[in-house]
Amino acid sequence: AMSYFTEGYRFAPAYSRKIRDPLTGEYRRAWDGKIHLFNLKTMSMPSGLVETVTRELYAADGAATVTVQDERTSSAPIPAQRADACQLDGIEFGAGIFDYQLKAMDAAIKGKQGILKLATNAGKSEIAIALTKYYQLPTLFLVPGVDLLHQTRARFAKRLGLPLSAIGIIGDGQYAPGEWITISTVDTLHTKQEEPATLNLLQNVWQLVFIDECHGAGSDTFFDVLELCRAYYRFGLSGTPLDRSDGADLRLIAQTGDVLYDVSNRELIARGISVPTHIEIKRIELPLIVGSHYKTVHNQAVVKNDLLNDDIATWVPEQMDKGLQVVVLVREIEHGKLLAKRLSAVSHDCQFISGQEETQVRVDALAAFNAGKIRCLIGTSILYQGIDTPNIDVLVLADLGKSKIAVLQALGRSEEHTSELQSRIL
Repeated sequence: AMSYFTEGYRFAPAYSRKIRDPLTGEYRRAWDGKIHLFNLKTMSMPSGLVETVTRELYAADGAATVTVQDERTSSAPIPAQRADACQLDGIEFGAGIFDYQLKAMDAAIKGKQGILKLATNAGKSEIAIALTKYYQLPTLFLVPGVDLLHQTRARFAKRLGLPLSAIGIIGDGQYAPGEWITISTVDTLHTKQEEPATLNLLQNVWQLVFIDECHGAGSDTFFDVLELCRAYYRFGLSGTPLDRSDGADLRLIAQTGDVLYDVSNRELIARGISVPTHIEIKRIELPLIVGSHYKTVHNQAVVKNDLLNDDIATWVPEQMDKGLQVVVLVREIEHGKLLAKRLSAVSHDCQFISGQEETQVRVDALAAFNAGKIRCLIGTSILYQGIDTPNIDVLVLADLGKSKIAVLQALGRSEEHTSELQSRIL
């Protein structure tokens, strides 16, 4: 219940090598191919696995007695339980068709730690802000990238009626923790995790932690930071939290606990919050690929595939001529620049953005797109998850890559739009 096979374990020399077991005298593999989250030295486990392990024990023996020993040195901090927690500026939180927001919040309060599985457009940021207001504890909101850093910080300030300067920020060259709330990129915290000031924040200050887009929390970067964090109250936020196939789901559960509440995209559509999506899959079967190395094949099949790129350069302007707003998602900068060059030749309403540009350049491009000043926006992974781009009519996935989660996140980018979304997958 506390281990999983690591990706590619069959090819590891230690997995193939046999050694004699000193206890049994029999030969066994030098390594079982698994990552073990149970610490044999301390005989302890991450708190998020307690429920999982307890469930497994009762399944094995229904008459078992299970005692949980919490080794954290301090007791759980008492939340302020603010009665006005659901009163956020600019919205009627949990009202009418959004009543599930109150249920998600209640599940989080009762569970103390766990995952809120909230489909895109469910208002996960607002739920987190309401919980932050309810607890009134030193809070860390962890995001995977710089664009989400600024977007989330602005959202907290707006919904709580606070000046932007009241919300702390760590990331994008800034290190200014807030007295109450701090928004931080995981990469910056990981870089500074051994510095005394950051270590103190992780171990002694922050008591309420949110992990945005938590499906990425199985990575070493996220895991290392969360391992150091001693917050009692911790919640993962994602529409696709447990869809990984590499065992990292267990690492996420270890740090947050299991799913506490689930709001699906189907439910949001039924409530009239999100819109149905028409998906068209265009198969690109030429040219014939030579080679077996992934990078070589990918370059031929996607980045420099004239058939694919010509199709995009022809189809996208047709959609723009209908008055539609188009986003084209790519995975490599070279591919994005190539498409931008082709599309700019037929339309000036096109811009390419990637992580190489300054933050303000990307912010301005998104604002121009949402205002209709740019009709076509081409972007790399910075647009795949979490970025608020509600005015998308047509979404082109020019490069699916290998991640199912990334595709699902991409398809959810534009469900706020009031008309029916059309997606074209190549």
